[in-house]
Amino acid sequence: MLASLRAGWLNPLFNDAMQLIGPEHVGLGSDFDDGGTAIADATAVSRITEALLARGYGETAVRGILGLNFLRVLREVMGG
Repeated sequence: MLASLRAGWLNPLFNDAMQLIGPEHVGLGSDFDDGGTAIADATAVSRITEALLARGYGETAVRGILGLNFLRVLREVMGG
């Protein structure tokens, strides 16, 4: 599964977004219903983390992608 995440899921769409808008604007959704086969459920998150780190994304970028970017935007929008 990790190999398919590296090759199939992270390329090209994800990497394109990272290059186009930067890692501070990229995030994962948590809707696992009808989301395809790359992320079947929450157990894939650890494999996604491993795949991102293996692709050379730094810890700060990975933490943002996995949820901190969403929290930052939510705080900005909600004024908190």
